[in-house]
Amino acid sequence: MNVYWVASPAAVKAGYRPKTVPLNDDPGEVVATVEIASKCRALWAEMLEFMAGAERGPSGASIGTIGWVIDLYQTDADSPYRRVRPATQPGYDRALAIVRSTVGERRIDTVTANDARRWFKNWGRAGDDGELANPGRAYWALQMLRIALKYGKGLRNPACRS
Repeated sequence: MNVYWVASPAAVKAGYRPKTVPLNDDPGEVVATVEIASKCRALWAEMLEFMAGAERGPSGASIGTIGWVIDLYQTDADSPYRRVRPATQPGYDRALAIVRSTVGERRIDTVTANDARRWFKNWGRAGDDGELANPGRAYWALQMLRIALKYGKGLRNPACRS
């Protein structure tokens, strides 16, 4: 029996090769399951590494991350960001930069409500007692995160659905 490893359709579409790899040379050869599993894991890891480099947004942020959706919101010609008054844009840019620099590498599909609460405290520079030293900063950063995610969801991007 021949055994093959097959790359994901998304990786193949992105240009990953090889598409399939035979895992045993001789059809009559009995190959240990552990050996086959080890080869599969190595090939899968190689494919994921390729995909990590292939799936990047305009600024180099990984697709599906908070940084990526922020970049999309700021660079897309049809984005509502383009309708923000020039005098207001620096405030948007500062808040978006705070979000991007602190949680930009986080995948959107893994964010929980507890994450948002923790980030809000961090953005507001909360002390040990929980009091926010800068609540306006925290509020503005959270609003910008919501706006960018809402924009991504409006595009029906699978990463922004939840």
